[in-house]
Amino acid sequence: MRGAIAHLTRNRAAAVQGGGIECIHQMRVALRQLNATLMLFEDVIASPKAKRITDDLQWLTSILGSARDWDVCATQTLTTVGRGAARRTTAGGSADEAAARRVIAHRAAMRAIRSRRSASFVRALELWLAGDEWCAGLGPSMRASLETRLVKAARPWLRRSARKARRAGKHIKRLTPKRRHRLRIALKQLRYDTDALSSLYPRKKVKRYGSALRSLQDVLGDLNDLVVARRLLGSLNCRNLSTTDDRLRAAIGRRLTTLVPAWHTFQRSIPFWE
Repeated sequence: MRGAIAHLTRNRAAAVQGGGIECIHQMRVALRQLNATLMLFEDVIASPKAKRITDDLQWLTSILGSARDWDVCATQTLTTVGRGAARRTTAGGSADEAAARRVIAHRAAMRAIRSRRSASFVRALELWLAGDEWCAGLGPSMRASLETRLVKAARPWLRRSARKARRAGKHIKRLTPKRRHRLRIALKQLRYDTDALSSLYPRKKVKRYGSALRSLQDVLGDLNDLVVARRLLGSLNCRNLSTTDDRLRAAIGRRLTTLVPAWHTFQRSIPFWE
């Protein structure tokens, strides 16, 4: 968590000084890591301040997430589906409108980053961790559990995280976009959990499992960006969106052909903690 807080504060300072959209993206990465760590260690976190910290974290993540979605839509997704002279003609209006929305979302993100609430959240988080306030409400039995060797405590945590991912991916061929999103979130949590605890285990086993997990995440990440782009374009007030939407749906179809093989490869991977 200290590493994630340091990553967050560095990029927050850079964003305030005009560092641009990449700083916002990196802040999102840090916030996601913080959230995943809080979830991983939820069994030993007992603090009256935990809810407020989580609420502020989710508030800032949501605002920065909107900036990220419009950024990817305007600079990557629409650029990809709009390649070629004919495609640029049909996608031009939507691309211009998306670029305008991107600017608006970026400004909203910067207001949130510069806000008192954001500064207060970061400071409260630092003090919460430095003063061991995260365990202020633990009872005697839970405090005793903190003496457990981490490698012993980690196994059930990783099993739980992997089990959630397997459940989310059940009937992979029939998953709706909403259920694919749930699977992506479950895999993201599993990725952060394994990254946090991987140094406890043999490097070769970790590498094999991590490679399959990352490949599956890449597929689901691309699919999510395409689905989000369709949703964002649906909110635009411009003409000739049907051709761009058709191209996005076609791109989703092509990427879907790689989902099942990536899932099966992941399923065959031996968890390094077993």
